[in-house]
Amino acid sequence: MKWFYSCLLASMLILGCSSLAEAFEHETSNLILLLVPSLSFDEVEWLLEHGQHSDMWETGHLAAMNIRSDGPYSYLNSTVTLSLGARGEGVSDWNAFERGELVLGQPVEAIMQQWLSQKQESQLYHPYLPQLVKKNAQGHLVGRLGTLLKQHDVTMNVFGHSDTATEPHRYGSLFVMDGQGRATGDLQGTVRALMSAPHGMAMNEEALLSKLRDQTDSKAFTVIEWGDLYRLFDQKKNMPSAIFAEKRAKELYRLETFIHNVTTGSASDVWLLAPIMHDEAYKQKKRLAPTYFWGSGFKGSPYSASTRRSDVLANVDVAPTILSYFHISPDPQMTGRPLLFQVDSVENDKEAIVSEVNKRFTIFRTRGAVLSSYITMLVVMLLVASIGSWVKKGNPRWRLGMKMILASAVSTPLWLLVLTPFVHEVGPYLFVLTVIGCSLILGWTATQLSAQPIWLLGFLLVAAISIDLMNGGPFIATSYLGYDPIIGARYYGIGNEFAGLYIAAAVLLITGAVWQTELWKRLVTVFVVSGFTLMMLGMSQFGANAGATLSAGIACAFVGYTLIGKQLSKWNLVIVSGGALLITLLLLFVLQMNSPSTHIGDAYERLLSGDIQYVLQTMKRKVAMNMTIFRYSNWTQLFVTSYLLLGVLIWTQSAKKYDAGQSLFLKGGIVASVALLLLNDSGVVAAATSMFFIVSTNYYWLLAQMKNGKMMSEGKEM
Repeated sequence: MKWFYSCLLASMLILGCSSLAEAFEHETSNLILLLVPSLSFDEVEWLLEHGQHSDMWETGHLAAMNIRSDGPYSYLNSTVTLSLGARGEGVSDWNAFERGELVLGQPVEAIMQQWLSQKQESQLYHPYLPQLVKKNAQGHLVGRLGTLLKQHDVTMNVFGHSDTATEPHRYGSLFVMDGQGRATGDLQGTVRALMSAPHGMAMNEEALLSKLRDQTDSKAFTVIEWGDLYRLFDQKKNMPSAIFAEKRAKELYRLETFIHNVTTGSASDVWLLAPIMHDEAYKQKKRLAPTYFWGSGFKGSPYSASTRRSDVLANVDVAPTILSYFHISPDPQMTGRPLLFQVDSVENDKEAIVSEVNKRFTIFRTRGAVLSSYITMLVVMLLVASIGSWVKKGNPRWRLGMKMILASAVSTPLWLLVLTPFVHEVGPYLFVLTVIGCSLILGWTATQLSAQPIWLLGFLLVAAISIDLMNGGPFIATSYLGYDPIIGARYYGIGNEFAGLYIAAAVLLITGAVWQTELWKRLVTVFVVSGFTLMMLGMSQFGANAGATLSAGIACAFVGYTLIGKQLSKWNLVIVSGGALLITLLLLFVLQMNSPSTHIGDAYERLLSGDIQYVLQTMKRKVAMNMTIFRYSNWTQLFVTSYLLLGVLIWTQSAKKYDAGQSLFLKGGIVASVALLLLNDSGVVAAATSMFFIVSTNYYWLLAQMKNGKMMSEGKEM
């Protein structure tokens, strides 16, 4: 065992380095935000291949953007989120109205006076402003972007709309209206009637270019809502496929020509942004929206401090970035952060970006089927191992086979991590077969060649995850067991699936110290492994998982306290757990200092500022998410099965035959799993993966200790 700990210690020292993050600045004063609803990466690929201005597409900077909002997927909800700088959702009947337009049969000016006692004239009105403010938890941010821009003398206008023949869709004004719902612009005058166009309307390029030429202010922010693609895809169901393809190509060429005219005919910077993709792309689960940047103000590839990535940006970063563009500090309540532009970054390779995005689409599209099959396989394996350990316990071949299968199952997370790059090359189903094959080979090899196969597999898993985290987590980010930037719950660090496994494996490594006869060696082992685990989970450069860090702190404290020879009563357990929680909270706070900003750091800032409401909302959200996962997620199968089998193991008193290290791992693992359940917003997931590792390990030991169907008097195998 000594050589294992030597390897672990050496790995920690070699890998104990942090990654760098650079900040970038841009200086300019004229920004055009071109909103193109229904633009997807399918259209971007088409333009890159067939576009008439290839140099324009090559000189711009391409990225993907998450489109998650608080409400269901919709154009309005997405645009509200983009304009707030925080996740939000819209309200029924929301629209912008020009002076003289009717709302409920009356001129909008009359409605504004009746509802809001507002007599001040404006070019654009938003009568449903109070409802939008009330609807959103961050309602005070509604109109905040426009208010801040106005306070800093930025001229604002919005042009165009996405109206259909039956419904108005005018959401671009959300970016320029102030807190009173007032805005300037020309919605209908920049859209012309055209019988052959979808819904009989088309963007008026000449009118738009004229408006832009007339813009002479030194600081100007212009929003153009280009609704032609939105109208086209709305009518797709009524068109023959050949006619639709022809019209789609025509509309994309028109959009391309307009962008080319703007980027070459003015000094403005242009930001192309798709608030949503079209329904077909959404149903195909291509749920990242394209965004493009042109101009001297965008020097280099965009980098999101919210996602800590340059390939996937956060939609909540849009409003803070617009403010930062004009050198205005974002509102502190905005959860997004200004995008940074990496001047010295590598070339913005469009083909590589599209390829990476398509890989993410593949993972997202097949994740449900792959994880469902994987979880079912683990559940069946655990049940067979449990039943077989009693029914077939006298059969040595059965015991050997089940030991190999259990060891193979424990190794599957390792292969789901390290084989990630091959998913897109071989396809999801061949990938799953490859994972199973590699797991069986490693499981057989470990059981045949190692006296401590489970310990070896735990060490390999901890090492692999640690190496990946220290290199920015590229494997975790694209693994089926990792987080998904399309879902948008996490963009960096370690997700709860791998966090549960990581902590369980780390606890297993710590319990190996029980065989150290000298107290100081036990303490060094506990300190080194625990410290390394907490650093990997808690540092913003690495794991950035607060719930997992707190759970690991409690589990490590429990194991460490037991290893120094202390007996824990129920009250002592509560005291040790509470003390460990407080100490780990303090450690987690220290780990955020002088580190890249994360959601953990933001939470501490709000807590220290006395924002108790934020803490309560976070707790409420965690409980709600756990309940949702428990009711609908496939992980519930594994969670329930593993906990029931643990109960059987304890009820039958099989664990009483364990040696000191095995017994300590069982107890420490239970503490870790329960802590994960209570302290994580996806606690059911983390508790399920950790308990799977714990139960598999314990049933392996149970089979290893059997001889001729009876328990051996003692066992040392780990």
